[in-house]
Amino acid sequence: MKVFLMVPEMDIGGVEEGTYDLACGMKKHGIDTTVVSGFGRYIPLLETKQVRWINLPTNKKTLRVFIETTKKLKQILEQEKPDILHCKSRFPAWIGYYALKKNQKTEFITSIHGYCKFPPYSKILAKGKRVIAISDALADFAIKKLGANPQNVRVVHNGIQSHPYLNIQKQNHSGFIIAGIGRLTKIKGFHNLIRAIAEIKKNRPDINLYIVGEGPYKKNLEILNNHLNVKTTFLTGRAFEFLPQIDLLVAPHSETEPFIKEKIPWLGRSVYEAQLAGIPVITTLRGIEKAQFIKTDTTLIVPPDDVDALVKAILYAINNIEEIRTIAENGKNFVLRHFSIEGMVEKTIRVYKEVL
Repeated sequence: MKVFLMVPEMDIGGVEEGTYDLACGMKKHGIDTTVVSGFGRYIPLLETKQVRWINLPTNKKTLRVFIETTKKLKQILEQEKPDILHCKSRFPAWIGYYALKKNQKTEFITSIHGYCKFPPYSKILAKGKRVIAISDALADFAIKKLGANPQNVRVVHNGIQSHPYLNIQKQNHSGFIIAGIGRLTKIKGFHNLIRAIAEIKKNRPDINLYIVGEGPYKKNLEILNNHLNVKTTFLTGRAFEFLPQIDLLVAPHSETEPFIKEKIPWLGRSVYEAQLAGIPVITTLRGIEKAQFIKTDTTLIVPPDDVDALVKAILYAINNIEEIRTIAENGKNFVLRHFSIEGMVEKTIRVYKEVL
């Protein structure tokens, strides 16, 4: 089997890390795997794993890039003749879809990793011979909002690399450190976290906030931080570099899945990495009563864009340390059971074999 995995670029991010893990995992299974993308910090890592990479930048979403890249990809596909072209983002999916016109030898697979806006543009993700969703709720979204054929949709949970998170040694530090980790975009909700910490610090000046990540919304966050005098520490790098110092991770996403009992949601890579490290987590799901939070066996959950609920949940975590430690341990075991790299790789290969 010969597989091409296509993303805009291979820089730091959840989709990129998942693509790296999938490519390396499939290579271990003896599958001829190539990543098609623009450059990024994962390219040298791919090369060390001897995973082939084709430089085809699709991170600049312009008509010129679309036309030129579609032509180049069509030539590459005709020459290479892969069995599968698996597109894991919208712009690459449009390029892949048109590059495969009249191509009868390569099957078109898509993945959906989040709640995409602009349905006309996003509906390309529903056109795959198989549509891989990373959670049950996203599978439902693909069917109901993007028009995917239910018979073509498959749920494959992302895999999380357990090393080095399981081996993280906590570092002693003063105060209580709360962190948000992820790409700095508005939908990550870090502005709500800064507002919540500003309120909490009125009575708990020992609370410190780290925000780890890069992105276009960073300047907005810095302005808000200065306005509220929160004294946030902004950091860049990989999560495992900072997790040893963190007492509580907050993932306050503005756009998120609904809370459905007995269903496994995708809460974001930073949540599951923190849980592997034994760090308690507060995150968001739709369907929680406003200004309230709920406890599950593995995390505390608040409604999205609800600062009052976030304040209550954070104070509860700070004031109930032993209970929160138990929840954190449950979280670690949950991630180990449901989000293994090998499980993701095997299920994805099974989807490929269906269409072949």
